Amino acid sequence: MDQRTNAKDSTAFTRTDIPAGSYDFAVAVVDKTRNNVPAIKLALTGDKSTTGWNKLSTTMLEAAPTATPSASATATPSASATPSIKLSADSMAQGGKLTITGENFKAESSATFTLHSEPVQLGTATADANGVVSLGVVLPSDIPAGQHRIVIDAVRLDGEAYEVSAPLTITAAAASATATDSTRATGNATAQTTAAGSAAAQNELAKTSANNTRLGGMAVLLLISRAAVFAASRRRSASH
Repeated sequence: MDQRTNAKDSTAFTRTDIPAGSYDFAVAVVDKTRNNVPAIKLALTGDKSTTGWNKLSTTMLEAAPTATPSASATATPSASATPSIKLSADSMAQGGKLTITGENFKAESSATFTLHSEPVQLGTATADANGVVSLGVVLPSDIPAGQHRIVIDAVRLDGEAYEVSAPLTITAAAASATATDSTRATGNATAQTTAAGSAAAQNELAKTSANNTRLGGMAVLLLISRAAVFAASRRRSASH
């Protein structure tokens, strides 16, 4: 092991591949032409090896500590991080489905979700280990169309209560297919009733017309009969 410097009175070396164990430090003047074997005897006191090295000391080398890989760090928000809110959509129809997400809240704290202006509580959820809280909701179908706000009431990382909100535009829900089908069915039923009524009226009119025809015919026959009787009576009177 030949790890030396050119200093006159000191020798320093750095090696990281030496196994742990006990080692002797020794010194000698070597002949580089002969594979670094000791060439000159030194006037030193202390133990000398048979090969001409002068022992200085014995030292114990310990194994270098192994670096422990750090566990995958979970992204933990800074204590000064401000809570925030995000909506899956900025505009939603009455009765639509909306996802609300909040961040930078205290882990395991409870959060309340509310729809304003007229407060309507949408639900509650618990923040996860990263301070994220999320809730999927179905908006009320009777909420007025217009500008509203979604509010999260929860706890900040420092333990203080905190409120954060985001604007939401509510639009009127489109007419449902069910309502359209119902209207169509009502219209069909009305048309059928009207047609049936018309047919019945026509049948009644036909019956009335037939009855009137029969009565008219009987009246004509009666008049003819009376005329015949009158004529016969006049002929008898004339013959006398």
